[in-house]
Amino acid sequence: MKRLSSVLIRVCALALICVLAACSKEPEKKPEVDWLQRDFTAAVEAARETTVRLAMEDGSEAAARWVDTWLAPELKRRCGITLERVKGGASTVQTLTAEKAAGTSPGGVDLFWTGGAGFRDLKRTGALFGPFADKLPNVQAYVNREVAASDMGLPTEGFEVPAGWNQFVFEYDSAKIKNPPDTFAGLLDWCREHPGRFAFPAPPDPTGSAFLRQALCALSGGGEQYAGPFNEGLYRDRAALLWAYVEELRPLLWGGGKTPPRDAETLAGLMAKGEVDLAVSLKPLHAQHEILAGRYRDTVRTLAPREGSVFGLSSTLIPFNAPNKPGAMVAADFILSPEAQLSKFDPRVWGDFPAVDVTLLPQEVQSRIVGTKLGKATLPFGALGVSAVPDMSGEYGRALDREWAEKFGSGS
Repeated sequence: MKRLSSVLIRVCALALICVLAACSKEPEKKPEVDWLQRDFTAAVEAARETTVRLAMEDGSEAAARWVDTWLAPELKRRCGITLERVKGGASTVQTLTAEKAAGTSPGGVDLFWTGGAGFRDLKRTGALFGPFADKLPNVQAYVNREVAASDMGLPTEGFEVPAGWNQFVFEYDSAKIKNPPDTFAGLLDWCREHPGRFAFPAPPDPTGSAFLRQALCALSGGGEQYAGPFNEGLYRDRAALLWAYVEELRPLLWGGGKTPPRDAETLAGLMAKGEVDLAVSLKPLHAQHEILAGRYRDTVRTLAPREGSVFGLSSTLIPFNAPNKPGAMVAADFILSPEAQLSKFDPRVWGDFPAVDVTLLPQEVQSRIVGTKLGKATLPFGALGVSAVPDMSGEYGRALDREWAEKFGSGS
């Protein structure tokens, strides 16, 4: 009896050891699917009943509301994807860059909607998934390949998908300013006569950074000279003109230039409260949207600089460590769809210009875009098109942001 008990104890102990050993084994990891080698239809199927986390550089209330009330429900209805908007901006670029350096996987963002500077920094560090753009049907059908081939002078090479159109404009209250300045020399003269009534956000806010690039182009003979690879000698020579201008302009800005608005939303708040009469924006429809929302006076108008206004595409990017790459591809494609581009164009909704070639859209959508009421605050299509000039190579913009921080402090 004792021997039988001893045998049973040994058998039970052996069984327990086997169970523990089995539990301690690492679960086998499934090999990650190479979505660059799969058809888009496979991504569509894999994306159903999944969640896509979208980070947006545009922190405006209008952008957030469009994503939450139109994009997310439509993406769920049409594609079975749950869209979750997460905090974005410059911090997203910093986080993804750090995760790339550390080899972190998976990350916390599936899709990043950003401007040229975000694309530039992430592509330089290899923190992007791709090239994937040419796999998307709406890229094939509606994108102007020549316009989308580069972003701030950097070849896109399929690592970004156009989503919106940004273009530098001034916003001014026509009830207070009868003859608004349309050159940068004229802007300085106007500020001398009206100190404290103009402001722009502190770089590296995208709108503030665009003001520096726009001013450099205007003060140094145009932006064509900055289209090629970064030229240190050219930059030093031309940037001296800009910094001399900024040194004279800065004390004439709102608040004496000591605490510039931290971002475009803060600047819009100053305009809405009447604390400034002249501001800047990267959204030509922004002023009209603010009027319709009841925040701007209905006398606010938009003006493009006579020297030309820099333009660029906002785009969606997929981080290298995005947990849901197929879902991100489907979402990026849907944002580029005629329905989405038309919806966000309406200034009552958001007022974000289409990133597509409108002439390639279905005739019905073309007619609806042309028929959209842009309002009195908005420049006509023709005027915007004539004034539009390509943005400079990204390395020049990076140098301007860096030198601004050295001279005036980041965000101050």
